[in-house]
Amino acid sequence: MIMKKFSRRRMIQGTALAAGSLILSGCGRDQASGKNSENIIQVSGDPEEPDLNEAMSRENIFSMLDQRVEMIMSQSHHCAQSAFLALREQFNLPDGEILKALTPLPGLGEKGLTCGAITGSLMAMGLFFGRDRIDDWETYRASLVPSGEFVDRFREVQGSTDCCEIVETEFGRKYDLLDPSDHADYVKAGATQKCTRVVQRAVRIAADIILREKYGK
Repeated sequence: MIMKKFSRRRMIQGTALAAGSLILSGCGRDQASGKNSENIIQVSGDPEEPDLNEAMSRENIFSMLDQRVEMIMSQSHHCAQSAFLALREQFNLPDGEILKALTPLPGLGEKGLTCGAITGSLMAMGLFFGRDRIDDWETYRASLVPSGEFVDRFREVQGSTDCCEIVETEFGRKYDLLDPSDHADYVKAGATQKCTRVVQRAVRIAADIILREKYGK
């Protein structure tokens, strides 16, 4: 299989969501409260704005992503949407209705299955590496290389791709997130802060792969 040189391929252009604001639903139903309207996440984008990643160092980009993830997670408490939105904004990717489509993804995490940091990051990577036509097998097969690398590197860092095992590692115990009492303990134990660190790690890995393929960094 020949790996397609994505660093040479034109970024997919699309219509970004109209400028607006929304409060994202909570990962594990950890709802934000008492937020002023000016602090609500702004979902907007301009596909024609200049690409500042060219001139920035990798560490500056990673630092910006860390800060953006922390801000989005503090408002949304949603790993998949936070990972996706941070990467979408940093690399000016089109999103269509993807942010909305990611809303129910915590349904996996609450059952202990795939971590939202993975699904959100892979969704953003799909906008960069993915195919536009269902019969484009070359792009499809080539996209499995960076996505597979992402999953392997995430598993190496976190020890697993499953939410329940990652939670046990980060919190020192497992929680039944479908049980109201156990879920309350999970929130009190610092759910948003600890899960933010996991999302930051995932986003850094995805960004590292995109930077290498697009900018040769």
